[in-house]
Amino acid sequence: MVISNRATIIALVLMVAAAALQRRRLGSRDGLPVLVALLGLGTASALWSIDPANTLGKAAQIAGVAALLVAMMGYAGRWTDAERARLGKLALIGWGVSAAIPLLDFAAHGAIVSTVRALGGAGISRLNAPHLVEKAGVTVLALAAFPVLVVVSRLRYGAIAAAAVFSVSAAAAVIVSASAAMLLLVVGVAVWGLHRFFPRAVRYTLGIGVPVMIFAMPLLPMLVDPEPVARAIPHFNTSNLHRLYIWDFVYDCIVQRPWFGWGLDSARVIPGGSDVIHIAVAVPWSDHVLTKNALRLPLHPHNGGLQIWLELGGVGALCLAAAMARLFWTQIGETADDSPMAGFLAAAAVPMFVSFGLFQSWWLALVVIVWGALRAVLPAPR
Repeated sequence: MVISNRATIIALVLMVAAAALQRRRLGSRDGLPVLVALLGLGTASALWSIDPANTLGKAAQIAGVAALLVAMMGYAGRWTDAERARLGKLALIGWGVSAAIPLLDFAAHGAIVSTVRALGGAGISRLNAPHLVEKAGVTVLALAAFPVLVVVSRLRYGAIAAAAVFSVSAAAAVIVSASAAMLLLVVGVAVWGLHRFFPRAVRYTLGIGVPVMIFAMPLLPMLVDPEPVARAIPHFNTSNLHRLYIWDFVYDCIVQRPWFGWGLDSARVIPGGSDVIHIAVAVPWSDHVLTKNALRLPLHPHNGGLQIWLELGGVGALCLAAAMARLFWTQIGETADDSPMAGFLAAAAVPMFVSFGLFQSWWLALVVIVWGALRAVLPAPR
């Protein structure tokens, strides 16, 4: 359900409801101050937003996800060993079924998509792509692999099983050309491995580095010129080139309102963002000119650091940096049991910086779900 239509909010509500029915402890005050500060600023930004109604609607969505997160924090790590074993088996079964969908679709050469499209008619809008699962769905699959990797690594041939899970996730990413999914897999597994050998260094790097990146992100478009980059990097594609032009435009908007931004979720309605630009760059590594007609700012900047600066200014960037610092320092320890969480959080940060919008509710809910699943299968935190 989740990978086919991003129904992560529904899944998250069901998880919390199930916990409530089991009379598990719900709720936690841990991290509430920074969370309330960020939500409060986002809601207050309706006062100066260029689209107040949209800002209030997005603030309500984020508040709902935040409330579900706070509820989950009360019980995600409180399981018996028998419950952990059962949860692990269910996670492996669920992920395996989901992983089979894009692989079977690929093996059928799109026949599954064609059949469903024919049965559903023109109303099946999400099946215009050649594959049943789109790029976002495979990114969901890749992120959800982390608790599964923990489960299979405990099996008799754990290393082989973990390699198989990684390979299946990577194959699905290649099939639908989901570069963000592949990148988060590689980054997450690499950080997981590094944490086992250098736990303190990884903890400090993530706990300090990610917040600093968020706050310093406007330096990126200041220091990076799109055309020289495209000429210098062989096979630099037009999608990445477009992103550099987007970031240039976003920087120009940031300097107009540097302190409090344009309002939460205002990226989609920034003046000039819907203008179509023509990109044409001659590169030495190809006989063809890189060309693309695209929107100056399509929906969001595809960079969470720049998005927070654009929508909530430097004050918002400071709040988000504090929230991320709090997240990394509290969730990542310095033992081998903490390595999977370090890898997961690093992987979840990848789409935030290069792909999805910072405040997309379905993605935030997914991160909460996978965090809860990972915390559930790991040993109880000390």
